[in-house]
Amino acid sequence: MNRPSRWIAGFWMMIVTFALVGCQSGSGQAGSQTTVGSPGFTAEVISTYYDPQQVRYLTRQEHRLDAAGRSLVIRADEPDQTIEWVLSGSQFSGPTQGATPAWCDRRIAAMVLTAFRAASGLIPESTLTPQDPIKIDGQWYQPMALPDTDWARIRLMKKRSDSRIDRLELVDPKTQERFVALAYNPVWIETFGKTVPTKIDIFRSSGNSDRIAVQFHYRTIQYKP
Repeated sequence: MNRPSRWIAGFWMMIVTFALVGCQSGSGQAGSQTTVGSPGFTAEVISTYYDPQQVRYLTRQEHRLDAAGRSLVIRADEPDQTIEWVLSGSQFSGPTQGATPAWCDRRIAAMVLTAFRAASGLIPESTLTPQDPIKIDGQWYQPMALPDTDWARIRLMKKRSDSRIDRLELVDPKTQERFVALAYNPVWIETFGKTVPTKIDIFRSSGNSDRIAVQFHYRTIQYKP
């Protein structure tokens, strides 16, 4: 998947794109201010989206993540409007028509929330179903499945070398699409008392290849107990 090389290659594109599209906080309309439960996290995020031709679009976002996993709010102040996506339980809402880019759907939102919580040690292993160990990119992982829903099958991947969960796989049972999320670059949050990931990459899988769909870089993270 070549995460570091992809990020380095995108870094200069990031600078140029910000200059061109003018993604500035507060440039959109007032919009709503959907809240999440406490305890929770609020993060300033640089998000890089890739279309099917792998053309990048970068934007600044705010992510608000409920520590208990009940909800996620993604808010972007674009030059012409403020856009907000909300995952609450299994319900998902966001822009559905017009010229608004389709940056997010329920599957991607669920992967962001679940990957962040799993890599932060917020999902009890007692709620997961262990599966046979597998080897991925030279590393042994212990797969652990979340309870299936009617719209997603999700399993977390715990690395055997350090017992960290840094990978998530989601399959959409209706379309059979498969997604992979990597959560990495942990940092210590003093008020939380643990590390949390600062980068989440999401890939769409096709056959034996994985194509990058979106990268989230958490620049600042605040935790509210």
